[in-house]
Amino acid sequence: MKISQIESFKVGDSIRGFFICDKKINKNTRLGDPYIDLLIKDSSGVIRCKIWSNVDFYNSKIQEGSPIAVKGNIISYNGQLEIDIKHINTIVKDEYNLYGFDRKLIIKSFNKNIQSIWNDLESNISKIPKPLNKLISKIYRKNKEKISIIPHYDNSYNLKHGYINKINNVLTINSKLSSIYNNLDISKILTGIFVKDLGCIDYFNDDMTFSISDKSKYLNLDILGINLLNSFCADIEINEDVKLYLNHVISNKIEYHDLESEYIDMIFKIDSKFNNNLESL
Repeated sequence: MKISQIESFKVGDSIRGFFICDKKINKNTRLGDPYIDLLIKDSSGVIRCKIWSNVDFYNSKIQEGSPIAVKGNIISYNGQLEIDIKHINTIVKDEYNLYGFDRKLIIKSFNKNIQSIWNDLESNISKIPKPLNKLISKIYRKNKEKISIIPHYDNSYNLKHGYINKINNVLTINSKLSSIYNNLDISKILTGIFVKDLGCIDYFNDDMTFSISDKSKYLNLDILGINLLNSFCADIEINEDVKLYLNHVISNKIEYHDLESEYIDMIFKIDSKFNNNLESL
């Protein structure tokens, strides 16, 4: 079966492909007939599509955020390409592997050497004095598999391997600036960079589409990060003032001013705004 991706669609094509259901809206025509308006995406783009037949049947089979298999025809509507869907089904586990399904078809990812990035992270962790380096090393090594693959909530990094690339880029920015602002405590900065967005570890599931976890439905990213950090602090003797500082870095409470935490917040924002121009720093 030939697999089609959004970037290659042309009017008149009959396509079969794998996507993520980004949005699903139940609507009615002017005559009152039901249909489903969908926005779906793959690693190459986003496209709108509609289901006109067997609406009740298909409505029960697809949910937002789910990986889907689609068969349909490419049409033009109001000058935009759309899919007139003939068949759609949610992908469960490996049932479509025989037909060419691969997560990389639906999830965009950074094309970088992840092991090399991980080595850079460990090099930075080794610069943190004890016992904080032991704390950070334990957190990252225990969660290495998930940290290496999950996205980051930042839109520019909301793709496979996004979290580890975000942290690595922020560390790179810090290496350029830290010699200028040498009045800051570098150990506090490095530790803060590694803990600031720890909540991502429990925010995303390591499933086919990196769906949002059940925990995140009740707790925000900051609380998830603080809970994860404190669970590791329980096994390592960390000064209470240092622990409070790390909790502050994660929560980013503006009522309390700390130069190192403000600096960390600043370089995370710099990366969010100028991540495509990182090499020019």
